[in-house]
Amino acid sequence: VRLQCVIVLLFLTRGEKKAICNKFLQHSAVTCLVWPSQLPYFIYGCADGKVRLANVQLNKAQSIYSTGQYVCSLAVSPTGKGIVSGHANNTIIQYVFEEEGVGAKQGLIAKHSCPPYALAWGSTIVAAGCDRKVTMYDDDGKIVQLFDYSGEDDEKEFMCAITSPTGQSAVVGSFDRLRIYNYSPKQIGRA
Repeated sequence: VRLQCVIVLLFLTRGEKKAICNKFLQHSAVTCLVWPSQLPYFIYGCADGKVRLANVQLNKAQSIYSTGQYVCSLAVSPTGKGIVSGHANNTIIQYVFEEEGVGAKQGLIAKHSCPPYALAWGSTIVAAGCDRKVTMYDDDGKIVQLFDYSGEDDEKEFMCAITSPTGQSAVVGSFDRLRIYNYSPKQIGRA
């Protein structure tokens, strides 16, 4: 017996009516999702290491790349024209969608210190996980700033991250706290 995973999109109205508008059958568990604003598709990661794009208008899904490693996080670039994915083998992969006349670009951006379950992309790429460190990378994968909380006994692993709409601030969440970081062109500092 083969297990099938399904992504179902529901259209919700204020009158509490629900209508299924799309279904996407999967052969592997969906582990994370992102939806770039104003675009007719969303991107999702799977347990088998595939990162897939689901076009809502065409009701079709396709793999955009595969690493063979569990996808634990996804984040969209501030422009919406690229994504980064975090994998169980500690890698962060960057994928930039095709632009006029230029093909798509994909590649390893960084090898993080642990699986990056918390991942966000604003002015920098923010990655964090079970080692209790928050690392900020530039678009080339170089470390811009590192915040190490591993010496704090009451700190737990980081599980989620998001950036503000402007990309100038990031919030990283752990077991019982949120840490907010504000970006400065001269120095990145914690708020």
